[in-house]
Amino acid sequence: MSPSQITLVTGPPGGGKTTWIRQQLSQSQDSIIYFAAGAGSLPIDGVHLGVEFRHLKVLLEGQEEDLLQHIQTGIPVIVEMAFHIDPVQMQQIFGHFECHWVGITSDPDQDSESYLWADELIPGQALLPPLRDPQIWRAPLTGQVWDPASLELFWDELLMGAYGQIYRVKGIFEMPEGQAIFGEFTKGSQRTYLDDFDVLDMPRHVKGRPQRLTGLEVLGRHLDTRSMSQTVQDSCLSDLVLADYQRQIQEAIDRGELAA
Repeated sequence: MSPSQITLVTGPPGGGKTTWIRQQLSQSQDSIIYFAAGAGSLPIDGVHLGVEFRHLKVLLEGQEEDLLQHIQTGIPVIVEMAFHIDPVQMQQIFGHFECHWVGITSDPDQDSESYLWADELIPGQALLPPLRDPQIWRAPLTGQVWDPASLELFWDELLMGAYGQIYRVKGIFEMPEGQAIFGEFTKGSQRTYLDDFDVLDMPRHVKGRPQRLTGLEVLGRHLDTRSMSQTVQDSCLSDLVLADYQRQIQEAIDRGELAA
């Protein structure tokens, strides 16, 4: 990325926006700002990228003034736009700056929106047709630690349609061993299991409840959000159980059986 360049990345959910951004970040060690437009206070992809690339600073929605200040200092900025964000809204924010619009699309012949806005079209992942009138359900989970067996069961139920028609799922989850893991799934792609999740390169947390940003985002239709909320609540550990887990993990660390 060239200095002071603003790159806006748009495309369908699960289409490869974050994959393309990861490729760009791997080619530079310079400081870069990442902003997820439409992710609210839960930029799951941004957290994942920020752990992998230490030179990346992740800003949340609500920090637009900080974002504009960084732009004025000449730091490169990548804006990942959620599928439901109107490009006109982004134009109102960034229209006074030099921007490069990148459209990630699996079918350029049908993606008229990308043609309208993109300076550059990038082939993305082949996807099933997107859902009509999709719902987005987000569950902030900072401080919550999952029972592994319960997370595995919930993930299986989720992908099998127990909570509605699923198109895209992604999340970061704290585990009792003190590690955080990232998992994702897009309809039409290979099914994922708990063993497929990425262990994030973060310090092992074994004392009290972690305050790292974690959460779950589900995109689909006819979502049973009440049942999902209850299952998530039931799947996370109580203070007493968590303390017992952490005591055992700390003892294993002290014996040299686990890395701190």
